[in-house]
Amino acid sequence: METLLLLLLAKLAVSVSVRCGYNEGDRALVKYWCRGTSLPSCETVSRSDSAQRETDRVSIRDDQSQGVFTVTVRRLEREDAGEYWCAVNRTGLLTGVCHRLTLLQGAPDLWVSSDNVFGREGESVSVQCHYNVRFNTYVKYWCRGEHWRSCQIVRRRDDVPGETDVVSISDDQTQGVFTVTVRRLDERDKGWYWCAIQIVGSDRGARVFLDVAGALSPAPASPTAPRVSSESPATAPTHPGPETPSGTPQGQHREQEAESQCLCL
Repeated sequence: METLLLLLLAKLAVSVSVRCGYNEGDRALVKYWCRGTSLPSCETVSRSDSAQRETDRVSIRDDQSQGVFTVTVRRLEREDAGEYWCAVNRTGLLTGVCHRLTLLQGAPDLWVSSDNVFGREGESVSVQCHYNVRFNTYVKYWCRGEHWRSCQIVRRRDDVPGETDVVSISDDQTQGVFTVTVRRLDERDKGWYWCAIQIVGSDRGARVFLDVAGALSPAPASPTAPRVSSESPATAPTHPGPETPSGTPQGQHREQEAESQCLCL
């Protein structure tokens, strides 16, 4: 695991998820989420070998097959702002990545409840995309790709719906939330996506990672459902947007190299 300083932006009262990658040799080691500007003296907030409950405000999910553990912080409060570390304990020596969590006071144009969504093959998953209500009548869409400029549109809200659609979008204009639902998940669906709003001159986008794991083993008497692949994105966005779109509160940006100090400017 390399040592970097990353910037996390989030909105009060929502959740933020952080994906922390690690080396193959670290798979069996305990993973940590700790707080403090210095890694050796940071205070442990959560660790992977502790009991994980859905009601916990901070939780860790370790996917050893992928070499990634995900830290989720729910119901963010002002006091949560500060420096944190994704860390692994190697024979008493912590190594990790430093994150500076900054909380937004006002409402951004577009944000997601969590920038990491998990689902299993054959099942469905939904992503809630929150937006400023002044965009309630604008067209919303779901776009695939790690980078904003090159992402491929998978589905638009104004597309004609079909019974066999794998991806659908519903828009609650009163609450300022549109929901993207992906059905019959396939391992090939795993990757980066964007909740997006079509705005003349500059679309808005908020990035989210969709993590897909294998289906759970069925009971002996239960038949195995056939695997159906999801639709493939085929259309590139026609409206220009910035390389890093405004209103993407959960975006992560590499700031500078750091050793054991979280050098937050």
